[in-house]
Amino acid sequence: LELGSLEEVPAGTIMVSESRMSEKLGGVIKPTVFRRLKAIHDLLMLHVAHNVVVLLRSTRVEENCLLGFARLRVKEGDVNMTRFNRSIADMVLAGGVWSGNSTGPVYALFNQLSLRPVGDRHPCGTGAEKKVDRFWYMHWEYRPSADSVDSCKRLIRGYEWNARKAGRVPKRARKGDGSDAMGMPIGGAFGGFPHYAAFTEQSGG
Repeated sequence: LELGSLEEVPAGTIMVSESRMSEKLGGVIKPTVFRRLKAIHDLLMLHVAHNVVVLLRSTRVEENCLLGFARLRVKEGDVNMTRFNRSIADMVLAGGVWSGNSTGPVYALFNQLSLRPVGDRHPCGTGAEKKVDRFWYMHWEYRPSADSVDSCKRLIRGYEWNARKAGRVPKRARKGDGSDAMGMPIGGAFGGFPHYAAFTEQSGG
């Protein structure tokens, strides 16, 4: 993807709204999906405020992902990489709109948003027990494709995705189990970041 001019996103910037996301998707975004995206956005902005992460956005709106940026970079240092990874996992473990015990649900959502890891895994995440955890990459870029655009449409309320036509058949049916199209529980809300206290204390925030 050839990007226009890139500018750093300052701390405190609000880049998500239901109306803006729905407009970009071409349909009304699912409420549960929006709450997940809002939780990710708020967490990333905390990282920006504490100099852990840098977000870059393009001056051309269409070259930014649904979260409002084109590139994400974790700043150098083992501590920053570990904080970034653990905060993602802790957000999922906190429950609310999330279900899981690691970073997998957030990576699945990043994939739908066409946010791809770039380069090699950070040395902190090269252990055998960490191979399934994708959030040990320092660099992420918005790289949309035809398949990812179709996948992103699944975030729209009422959108019907034909798995067989797309060449992917679901491993198990999820009808009647209280899950949405992404296979995650419906309902609840992510109420802040109580698990983030340790991070802010270590950062002096």
